[in-house]
Amino acid sequence: MNNEPSTTPHERRAAARYIWEISVGIAAFLALFLLLPNWWKTEPGTWPHLALTLLPILPLIWIVLALWRHLRNIDEMQREVLIRSLAFGFAITMVTTLVIALLRGAGVALQGGEWIIFIAGMTSWGIAIPINTKNSDR
Repeated sequence: MNNEPSTTPHERRAAARYIWEISVGIAAFLALFLLLPNWWKTEPGTWPHLALTLLPILPLIWIVLALWRHLRNIDEMQREVLIRSLAFGFAITMVTTLVIALLRGAGVALQGGEWIIFIAGMTSWGIAIPINTKNSDR
């Protein structure tokens, strides 16, 4: 048996940095999205309310930049897995968007359709990563 790690020190550092950056971004998003509105009350329709509503976008930009940086730092096989997983998540997001739009066009009232779209895309991306990783190891 080979006792050497299957990844290089550079790959391990890149993965650790990616996990750290994504975790910070997710924590910041959740804090701004879930907690800040309870701490800072604003009147709907005002500029402060609009700023408070859009503030959680900043950590999402951070997450996109972390993902972009991670894509540049990983090897070709890992990049292929991640890009295929992102493509699958994107395709599911587009299909879900179209289904919800068609249902709304038919008069079906869907509460939180935008959240259904977001959850479908993120879940399908998350499910596709281990499946693509397993398939690439063959």
